[in-house]
Amino acid sequence: PLRVAVENLGFSYLGTGAPIIDGFSAEFDDSRMNVVIGASGGGKSTLLKLIGGLLVPDRGRIAIHLPGQPTRSAHAGAAAYLSQHPMV
Repeated sequence: PLRVAVENLGFSYLGTGAPIIDGFSAEFDDSRMNVVIGASGGGKSTLLKLIGGLLVPDRGRIAIHLPGQPTRSAHAGAAAYLSQHPMV
């Protein structure tokens, strides 16, 4: 199955001083439903942008495991992300 592993992830936006994600670890795969829940501003969309390679973490590791292919790190083009408010 497709698997995304996130290990000890940390990220803060420039100029904010405080991390929006700090020490987050999880594993997601396509054999079950995966849900990320939390308060507004809690980092859910930021996490998806990190997995999609649209943002670069300050620390930690994101690995994308595709069946029959070598494991790769998250980078632009490694995964897709569709915002709840898409813009063209």
